[in-house]
Amino acid sequence: MRDDKGAMEDYDKAIELDPNYASAYYLRAELHYQQSNYQGAFEDADRSIQLDPDYPSAYYQRGQARSELGDYEGAIKDYEQAIQLTPSNFCGYYNWAELYSDLGYARANLGDYQGAIKDYNTAIQKDPSRIRYCSTYNNRGNARYNLGDYEGAIEDYSKEISFYKNGYNNAVYYINRGNAYNDLRNYQKAIEDYNHAIKIADKYPDVYEYRGLTRYQVGDKLGAIEDLEKAADLYQHGGFVEYYQEALNLIQSFNVTDKDAIIEDIQEIPETVNDSPTEVETTNKSAANPPILNNRVEDTNKENSQGISEKD
Repeated sequence: MRDDKGAMEDYDKAIELDPNYASAYYLRAELHYQQSNYQGAFEDADRSIQLDPDYPSAYYQRGQARSELGDYEGAIKDYEQAIQLTPSNFCGYYNWAELYSDLGYARANLGDYQGAIKDYNTAIQKDPSRIRYCSTYNNRGNARYNLGDYEGAIEDYSKEISFYKNGYNNAVYYINRGNAYNDLRNYQKAIEDYNHAIKIADKYPDVYEYRGLTRYQVGDKLGAIEDLEKAADLYQHGGFVEYYQEALNLIQSFNVTDKDAIIEDIQEIPETVNDSPTEVETTNKSAANPPILNNRVEDTNKENSQGISEKD
């Protein structure tokens, strides 16, 4: 019924009545995780494991909390333990697609893209009916991108897009595919994907910046400036002074006559967009934080707590 407060009170009472109730700690950990209280989720899942060392769901939950806290090595150990303890016919809080997808995500955060791809492949093979809910193709596309396989990445992003033709969730996948097209210098395809993303999430500033830089590459200087002005306005309204100034600097750089000098001033378009929970849920809501770029984990451009995506 989404009465989180009442649920938390009941879990607290259950633990008060029986401090050795492993399942209650696990369920409270799950609720903490859903509320983005990752430290609380870790502590409760850890306590659940202490009480019941053979509790696979608790290992999975602790792995999720560790992943959100940046302890990817610890997360991998927990996911692998959950795999060992989970029976083949398991039906519970998580499924095989989620488990292997999250394991791959943790590996990707450590730069093990080949290992991540193996895990994503296993997720797809073991649980094809549930894979659409785990963004596995998007994440495998990110791993492929990081290995320089842009065409393979585009194939995966396209598969993910096919799952969400009518929903806002596909904004992230259009952006990722657009960035991959950009690296293949297929600028027209990239612009088309950015256009799709803007139709879905038109208050997301970064996509205007990406499209503006791409428009400049095809000689559309006026369109590029228009997009960067839009990005600057959204950054300013969101309180992101650094990115607002960055957009203004890019606009100013377009007045330089030496194209090579301009390109040197323009930062590379981020490779892929994160796959963590998103706040870009409507087309009339400005992002509360700038997006995490590249992989769900690898933030090489802008740091934040919000990306575009739909995990959870």
